Amino acid sequence: MDIFDQLEEKIIQAIETIELLNMETAELKQEISTLKQENTQLAYEKSQNDARLTSLLEHFEQLQEAAAEINETSTIA
Repeated sequence: MDIFDQLEEKIIQAIETIELLNMETAELKQEISTLKQENTQLAYEKSQNDARLTSLLEHFEQLQEAAAEINETSTIA
């Protein structure tokens, strides 16, 4: 095998490696895009859950205050 054949073989290998890396890069970019979308959705869901939890805690506090008032009223009577 002469030097030109060896050079051609190395060029072919380099091209194949570049093509594989380009495909892998495209796949990773797609995966990143998908993960960003999932992250956005999860952040939205977390925000919604935080709001619901805050609302429930406020209701719970109101119930505790009402129960305390009832206890005070029944204790006085």
